[in-house]
Amino acid sequence: MFLDHILIATNDLDQSAEIMKDIGFELTAQGVHRDRGTANRLILFDGTYLELIGVNDLETVKSNRADFLQFLDRKQGLYMFALGDDDLQGQSRRLAGSEIITSDVKDSRRFNTDGTVAYEWEYLSVDPLDSPGSETFFIDHKSSFVDRYGSDLDRKHSNGIDHISAITLFVSNVNKSCEQWSKILGKQYAQTIYSADLEAQLYVYKTDNFDLEIATAVGPGVVSNHLEKFGDSIGILSLHSNDLGNTTNVLSKYKSIGQQDPMFEVYDGLIIRLDSSDVRLCDLYPII
Repeated sequence: MFLDHILIATNDLDQSAEIMKDIGFELTAQGVHRDRGTANRLILFDGTYLELIGVNDLETVKSNRADFLQFLDRKQGLYMFALGDDDLQGQSRRLAGSEIITSDVKDSRRFNTDGTVAYEWEYLSVDPLDSPGSETFFIDHKSSFVDRYGSDLDRKHSNGIDHISAITLFVSNVNKSCEQWSKILGKQYAQTIYSADLEAQLYVYKTDNFDLEIATAVGPGVVSNHLEKFGDSIGILSLHSNDLGNTTNVLSKYKSIGQQDPMFEVYDGLIIRLDSSDVRLCDLYPII
C-alpha cells in the first residue's frame, strides 16, 4: 500500500494550471473522465502525482459525482487522496473484516481530449463516513507509471519540488479518526508529535512512500481555525524540495501581504512552513 496521488479541486482548471506553472510545476496535457464529467491536469513526481481536477460537464457531474460539487461549494483546494494497491479484492475483504464500508471494485478510464483512451484502472472507494478528515480510495492502474506518463523529463519541476512527503488531516475527534485510519491502513500510528506552530498534536502513520498525519487542535491556532471554517478535511500538503532556497523564492509571491516571518505564514494566506527540506502548504485554496 502506498500513496498514489492527491486530488486538488478547482472551479477553474485552466486558471489553476497556469498558477501551478507560475510557481514552477510542469503539468500534463488535459485529460477527461467522461463517465464523471470532470477533467484534470497532473503534476508528476516519481510514482506519485498531484491531480488538479475540475468540472468539464456539469450535468454529468450532478448525476455521477455530486459530492464533488458539494466540496466546491465549501472551498477549493486539497480534496482527497488515493492509495495504490494491486489486490483490490483482497483489500475489500480485509476492510470488510475491520467493519470499514467500501464500494464494489469498479473500472474507470482517462480519455485524451481527442476521445482516445489514455489509460484504465480499477478502484475501491471507502465510505466517507469511515475515513474522517478525507475521502479516500484504493486504485490499481492497468499500466505502469512510465507507460502512462512517459519519461522522467516531465517530472523535473523548476521549483525544485521532487516528491510528496506527507498529508495532514485536521480532525475534531482524534480518537475516532485514528481508530478508523488504523483499520484502513492496516497499522497503528508510529509516533505522536506536538506542533507548537499548529497548536496541535499530530498522530503519524508511516507508509511505504509518505506519512499520513492526523492533527487535533490543543489550542487556538491553524487547526482550530480550519476546523471552524471547513470541518474535518485535509489541512496540509507537505512536499519535498531538493533546493529549498529556490522553492521558497518561487513561492514567495504567494505569501500573505504584510507577513514578514519567512518560516511560517499566517493561515488564510498560503502557509509556507519550512521544515528541513520540506515545504508544508496549508491548503491550496488561497492560490487556486
